[in-house]
Amino acid sequence: MPDNKETLNENVPEILTAPMSEAELQQYMGALNSEEAQTMIRDYHKSELLAGAQQTVLELVKQEDFYVTELLLASIDIWLSNLNRLHESFDNAFVNRWKAVPDILCRVLLYRASEAFKSQQDQMEADIMPETEEMANNWLRTLPKNPEMDPRIEFREACLIAFETYEQDAKKITNLKVLPVDYLEIWTHLVLQIYILGILRDEEPYLLLATHWELFMNHFPDIMEALVLLEGYEELLLPENKSQLAAVLIENQQRMQAQDWE
Repeated sequence: MPDNKETLNENVPEILTAPMSEAELQQYMGALNSEEAQTMIRDYHKSELLAGAQQTVLELVKQEDFYVTELLLASIDIWLSNLNRLHESFDNAFVNRWKAVPDILCRVLLYRASEAFKSQQDQMEADIMPETEEMANNWLRTLPKNPEMDPRIEFREACLIAFETYEQDAKKITNLKVLPVDYLEIWTHLVLQIYILGILRDEEPYLLLATHWELFMNHFPDIMEALVLLEGYEELLLPENKSQLAAVLIENQQRMQAQDWE
C-alpha cells in the first residue's frame, strides 16, 4: 500500500507549477478584488509604512546632538500637515493653535485613548505581541533621556525633512493600497509612540495603545471634532480639567438654546 504522505509530497511540484484554469483564475481574482481582501491588503500596507516611519526615527537617532523634544515636534508638524490637507476644518488657524501647545495635544490624545479603552473593555485582549514589547524596549534603550535640553531648531527641521521625504517616497510607490487618511493614522501612531516612549519613558501605555489601536481609531473622529470645536479651551480637554469642561459645554448648550428661542 503506497504511503499517502509520500504520494502527496510527489505531487507538490505539479500543484505549484500547474497553470490555473480560467474558472480558477476568475475565482482567484474575484476573491482578491473583494472588499475583505482589499481591506486586508490596505491594512498590511499601512503596517509596512508605519514600520518604515519607525525605522526613519531610529535612523535619526544615530545623529549627533539628538533631541527627543525636537523629534516629537517634527512628528507633530507632519501630523498637523496631514490633517490640514484632509478637511477645511483643520485650517491654518487650527494647525497654529495646536502647534503652540504640543504637550497638551499629546496628553489629550493619550487621555482620549484611555477613555476609549475604558468604554470598550469587553473588546480588549490580554495578550501583547512579543515583537511589540521588543520594539518598545528597544526604543527605551535607544532614545536618549534629554527632553529638557535647549531647543535645537536645526535638528527639528532635519527630522521634518526626513519625515516628509519618507511620505513623498511612499506616495510614489505604485499599487500601494492606502488612502490619505491612512498617512494621518501612521503619523498619529508615531506621535504617540515618541511621546510615550521618548518623553514619558513608560512602555505600559504604549503597549496598551499598540495592542488595541483599532479601538482608539474608532473614537478618532470624535477626538478630532473636539479639537476643532473647543477653540480657546485647549487646556479643558485635559483630564484634570474635566469638571470645567463639562461646565463650559453646559453653558454653551444653554446659550444656543436661548438663541434658538429668540
